[in-house]
Amino acid sequence: YEIRLQGTRLEVKLNGELIHDLNLHEQTQTVKRPDGSIAPQVKDRPPRGHIGFQELSRNGGQVQIRGAEILVLD
Repeated sequence: YEIRLQGTRLEVKLNGELIHDLNLHEQTQTVKRPDGSIAPQVKDRPPRGHIGFQELSRNGGQVQIRGAEILVLD
């Protein structure tokens, strides 16, 4: 994956192919948290915060991430 967030524009490429190109301020979908409660719409979330990786392991397995880079865009 190559994920680029500049301002409110998000672009995601998978193996060099663009799979998402959207403006976060236009995202109004309802999203449920794992506990079933409703999360704030993406457009209403703070523009700054922690960067996290979603754990996709099953049955106590481990996920390893290699070669991750975070660059600050000017």
